[in-house]
Amino acid sequence: MLGQRHLLRNEHSLRLMLILVVIVAGTSVIAGMATVAGTRIPVLNPVPALCLAIILVFGLRAWPAVLVGTAAWSAFALSPDEILMVGYSVSVTLATVAGGWGILRYWRVDLTRNAVHNLIVMYVFGALAIAVVMVLVLAPMFALMQDLSLNQSLLLAAWLLAYVILGVTIFLPAVMLMFLRTPRLPKALEAPGPLKGLSARSWILVTLLLVAVHAGLYWTGRDYLAISLRYALLFMLIVGALRFEFRFNAVTLVAVVGYLVFTETALSPTDRVGLELSHMLEMTVIISMGVMASQIISMYRLEGRAALLELRRRSAHDELTGLLNRASFLEALEKAGSTDDGRQHACLYVDVDRFGVMTDNLGLEGGNLMLREIGEVISGGLPVTAVVARLEGDEFAVLLKSCPQATARRVAEELRQRVAGFGFEWQGERLAVTVSIGLVPFRGG
Repeated sequence: MLGQRHLLRNEHSLRLMLILVVIVAGTSVIAGMATVAGTRIPVLNPVPALCLAIILVFGLRAWPAVLVGTAAWSAFALSPDEILMVGYSVSVTLATVAGGWGILRYWRVDLTRNAVHNLIVMYVFGALAIAVVMVLVLAPMFALMQDLSLNQSLLLAAWLLAYVILGVTIFLPAVMLMFLRTPRLPKALEAPGPLKGLSARSWILVTLLLVAVHAGLYWTGRDYLAISLRYALLFMLIVGALRFEFRFNAVTLVAVVGYLVFTETALSPTDRVGLELSHMLEMTVIISMGVMASQIISMYRLEGRAALLELRRRSAHDELTGLLNRASFLEALEKAGSTDDGRQHACLYVDVDRFGVMTDNLGLEGGNLMLREIGEVISGGLPVTAVVARLEGDEFAVLLKSCPQATARRVAEELRQRVAGFGFEWQGERLAVTVSIGLVPFRGG
């Protein structure tokens, strides 16, 4: 769950802070290697998206890492403009904290559940919040430093708004992969998909061919044809979203869109950022729509995969105790017995003594709570390779893999004593609980 990995006040939090500072500063240095002509603004700036991801994953306490990381770069790249140095670091920190606070305050964002809705929340609220705050801080500074008129200042503010939104839209999905685990579906459950015959190699070759043609058109001065080819590259992102994994799509999205933004910005230089406003707005709208379309498709597929995994998990587990159910246990038992390796295994059958009598006094709620706690006691002290299940009612079963009969007897006796010593408390009374255990040794094959 995003925002749940809160930093602890110990030596680990300091080490994590230092790592995050290095990541932010290093990303800023890489982004600062290519700047918009006539300015020191990076052509592609992943830093706001990175900082928002840090706030979402590690909580609002991570704000010092954002501030120090951006300050380290601005002190190097924006010197000697002290006002601009401070403004950039403060604006990024305030913007990402504001966006992260709003998302964590009003939405419990999880990319594996309700993924499409949460992606839109992060895009719309996060990107807009970051863009608005950064513009409110940076635009007046630029206007004062360059002595711009009101009209020029408004043009600059609109340009910065589009610029920040574009950066967050492009980089946020890929940056989140640095911190999140996406669910993986077993190949046996993978759906064929609409483009099953398309391989990743074929997709990459076609995309590289389009990139080569696009670059050639720009090189020969046929800008109008190159701009129209931009739509074909964005269409390839949608094709990839329909066919490939979320991680593949996020990485290729950064590569393709990064190339588009770099070529259209670097090959159309100007000394006045305000004159590029129409081009920046057009590029932001078109690319953002293409990016969001591909990412919504990817998230929709990811959401379906997570739902399928959850359905699979529920079908294999007992709803009351969370242990495996009878069908799953029999499957594990059959698999252990069918493996012709001659290894010794053991199956334990655990039955709660006088459970029916106790439930007459406890009622349904008390009986269910007792079964849950007994399940925790049974599974708590077993070997890590053991398979534990609730068969039905008060009947449990344990599969001890690669376990000699003597060891299995010792494990069964320890289990019986552990249950007898736990005691069950209900409405101020402590009830003694015991179990009877049957043991069946068997060999693989």
